[in-house]
Amino acid sequence: GKAGVNMSDPDGSSVDLHWAIQGYEMEPSDPEIIWRHCRPPEPSQELPGWRMSPELTLINVAAHYQVHEYEEIKSLVDFYRAAITLGERINKDDLFRTARALNMHQAVDLAARLCQRFFIPNPLVERLAVGSPSWHTRLACSMLTENSLLRLDKMRPTERRLRGLICSGAVSASAKAFRKMLLPKASELEVRFGRRFDISMYPKYYAVQAYRLLGRTRKPFADLT
Repeated sequence: GKAGVNMSDPDGSSVDLHWAIQGYEMEPSDPEIIWRHCRPPEPSQELPGWRMSPELTLINVAAHYQVHEYEEIKSLVDFYRAAITLGERINKDDLFRTARALNMHQAVDLAARLCQRFFIPNPLVERLAVGSPSWHTRLACSMLTENSLLRLDKMRPTERRLRGLICSGAVSASAKAFRKMLLPKASELEVRFGRRFDISMYPKYYAVQAYRLLGRTRKPFADLT
């Protein structure tokens, strides 16, 4: 079912807890790409489970920003803080090589350049925005303004998805997202509905999506099932 949960405190602070790697393009054909960048916990770390390398951690944070279709600035803050906290432990060459293997290089580059623009300058972040940005990154940066990232009203689902597709960069990512929207797989419907697949999910899925589109509702899919 769910791959994460949000926990909020009355003082306004919130934490996103995730237990699955997610994103438009975070499903490599060779799982060794992921396992090669994971390691057992250090003796001083109390929680069980393997840890992602600094490089894969930063890629995953960029994927989180992408999968939210660049609507929430808190995911960009996460990238900024992760880049500074992990600092020199991030091997820049390995980061870019792994990001390209996962089709996530554009997402990492875009997040780094947005951090450059909006946050306090930091050399640990600036070193990740190398060379001239691609035309797609320039387009995304022109769309993701300070006002758009700090807006108080939530975007309509279709508006948010369109912006996410434009900013995501790769044609393959856009094609995959459109396919998931128009003809989801059984496994994707299981995630949507939070239970095992049955064929009745298809008409229910299309009915909910039609309601969201025609009713111009901002409610997420999960609230309408």
